[in-house]
Amino acid sequence: MLGWLSKAYFDQSFAPDFAERTVLIEEQIRKIAQLATAEGRYGQMFNHKETGFLDYPSFNKSVIIDADARVVVGFDLEGIHIEADTKTKRLIVHNWPAPIELAYEVDMRYFDLDQGLFNSFESKELNDIKARMGEKLRNEIDFETLNQQSYEQAEDLLGIIHGNLMLSGWKLEVSKRPEIEFSELPVNK
Repeated sequence: MLGWLSKAYFDQSFAPDFAERTVLIEEQIRKIAQLATAEGRYGQMFNHKETGFLDYPSFNKSVIIDADARVVVGFDLEGIHIEADTKTKRLIVHNWPAPIELAYEVDMRYFDLDQGLFNSFESKELNDIKARMGEKLRNEIDFETLNQQSYEQAEDLLGIIHGNLMLSGWKLEVSKRPEIEFSELPVNK
């Protein structure tokens, strides 16, 4: 029993004392009207290597980065206007938007961080590498397919709404649908 109490005392007395504090800062809260209709997840491994003054291990540094990206595509509905015509029993949606990128998130993890004795990574360098890798990954995402899937999902949803309205004797009309260029996807900012 004395041994157990001694161990408990010494374990606590040599345990490091940590103090952490966080502060939540509310930057902005706003209302949004968005319809997310397609999501893509992508992963890629990057190998970054720098050779220093001499091609000698003490002057070289390298890092392997595992990047996972999530892209959400859909519609910003803030500009639409919905009109109900009770005489003709029509629900008219004006200004239906083209699909846009609603969110792009990248999560990166560093593996095998190898630094030379005379050449090590600074935090600015790792941030610059992360930014370049995030942009490189963005350039390889198949936005055309995401855009097409988003548009098709919206068409299915509008079809369901139209079918339900027809049961009540109403019709759904969507005016001014944009002609979609599937090769380019605008970014919502």
